[in-house]
Amino acid sequence: PFPETIQVDASSGGVRKRRLYSFKPTSSEEALEVLLDNAQPDQVLNCLENTILFNPDHDGALRAYSVLCLDSAPDRFFATVRPGLAARPAKVEWHRAYQQAAGRYRPEHDLIAEYRQLRTDNPAAPAFSYLLGRLLDDREEATRLFTESERGSQPIGYGYNAIAHQLLCAGRFSRAVENARRAVAAKPHAL
Repeated sequence: PFPETIQVDASSGGVRKRRLYSFKPTSSEEALEVLLDNAQPDQVLNCLENTILFNPDHDGALRAYSVLCLDSAPDRFFATVRPGLAARPAKVEWHRAYQQAAGRYRPEHDLIAEYRQLRTDNPAAPAFSYLLGRLLDDREEATRLFTESERGSQPIGYGYNAIAHQLLCAGRFSRAVENARRAVAAKPHAL
């Protein structure tokens, strides 16, 4: 414990006091909340950027970084995220953040062509079928791609989730629930 009082000799010229708190967050969300409440905006961005670069699976930090960085420095966001898009297997959350940002901040960029090419270049990667499907206005083709993304020995969950959303919007509740359950079974902590 930090002492309440400290006695020093008058000839010492003064006392410098510091208190160091040991913080043990119960979750990464709690740690992020403390960071946001106590650090300057540039410090928060630097911390979040380092977090996602050293732990690319930290989806909460990626989402927070996306929101904060795009609000103040979209070019920094794209420069940081772009190299992570080359990771294989594909990091779906990184691609989703990139797609959302590019749609808003780089509307001239043809995301559909980019993701058609990624799908062609990575035919064994189901994530690219899902990622292309979420960009399309053609619901039939999108549904086909979502279904395709869930075939194979390791379904990714996102396609089931997208199909569940479509079914829910169409009022087909029992089928929506069935697909939502499949999505959670495939990727229980991400959806």
